[in-house]
Amino acid sequence: MNKKYKYKITPTLWALFIIGLILASYCIYSNVVRFIALLAVTEASSYSYIGSVICVLIGIGAFVFIPPAMFASKYMIINKQLVLYWGIVKNKYDIKDITTATFFRASNKLAITFSDESYIAINISPDEFDDFVESLKTVNPKIFYFLNVEDQKIK
Repeated sequence: MNKKYKYKITPTLWALFIIGLILASYCIYSNVVRFIALLAVTEASSYSYIGSVICVLIGIGAFVFIPPAMFASKYMIINKQLVLYWGIVKNKYDIKDITTATFFRASNKLAITFSDESYIAINISPDEFDDFVESLKTVNPKIFYFLNVEDQKIK
């Protein structure tokens, strides 16, 4: 079974992504200008050159990681695993280790708890919560799904 659920990115996270791309652009631009200026100086140290190159590489790294995280993040249920694709980063969780799925009504969040009592918040559209949990339950029917109506919030 292969099911896909789009990661729901909050407006705050969108803003952070955009700020990160703006800062990365400025980092690349300012350090390329700095590097060119260093070429004109005969007494520049190698640390200045290396620093400029490292800063440009950091900016390029941001462009490698941020856009995929913005547009390609998703949860997938593949065989017996829940896989989170956060851009180019991938986390796998065994569905057999999931014990509960809790819908927190106050914060409109879904959390899944594992047998070791760790948990993760699932950031998908609330309209997909039931289908998501049912997909998990087809692999592990022992998952208990319940609604928490208390005013508790998860991060």
